Amino acid sequence: MTVTLYKAQDELLDTIFPSLEKLGIPDAILAGGTALARYYLKHRVSYDLDFFVGYAFNPEKLAVELGKIGVRLEGVDAQSDGKWARQLHANAMVGEQMIKVSFIEDLYADIWPRKQFGLVVTEEIGGLYHRKLRTISGTGYGKEVQGARQTARDLFDVYVLNGQIESVEKFLAHANAHGANFPIDALCANTFSMPWIDLINEFENLVFLPPFENLSLIGDVKPALVEQALALQEIGN
Repeated sequence: MTVTLYKAQDELLDTIFPSLEKLGIPDAILAGGTALARYYLKHRVSYDLDFFVGYAFNPEKLAVELGKIGVRLEGVDAQSDGKWARQLHANAMVGEQMIKVSFIEDLYADIWPRKQFGLVVTEEIGGLYHRKLRTISGTGYGKEVQGARQTARDLFDVYVLNGQIESVEKFLAHANAHGANFPIDALCANTFSMPWIDLINEFENLVFLPPFENLSLIGDVKPALVEQALALQEIGN
């Protein structure tokens, strides 16, 4: 299954990245869990392709342009009402394989340097780490933080980043010292209030890669992330 999935992802990536100028999104990068899983951590199977575009693009027009380069989309959801960052979500069909693709206006463009893997442009791992923490804290700054989400895959990704790359506490201390303005209070509050029990089933349905096959959400991930949240409270905003 993984071989078929990644082959389909590669086919899409090899179609999209050489065509960024034609698509009208020349500065787009691949970020999110798939960029982390495939190019850095190799810790789980990740299914979706999340592209981030460094300006207010036109989602409806992008959907049309993707069709012109041979990307067959189904279930298109375009958001450009001005309330949220502009977004395009759809399922791309590669033969019989369906890949969810998202194109999202990038609120954090160019904070971290880019890094290229073949045709694929992503960020240095610090940028992906920062974005992943933002999924838990929410986006925005200070008291204007909104849009936090609660998913098992985000918690697992942060657990691995914390253990294998740099602790959350140290990473955010360095990031904020260099102007990231990360909302530490929001991250701590959302970690403490996380519905951990409710996420167990979702966590157990993730496809882990060695050496994480026997990991427990409650026994391993929760203690590690709560420990970091407690340490972060000493830093403050």
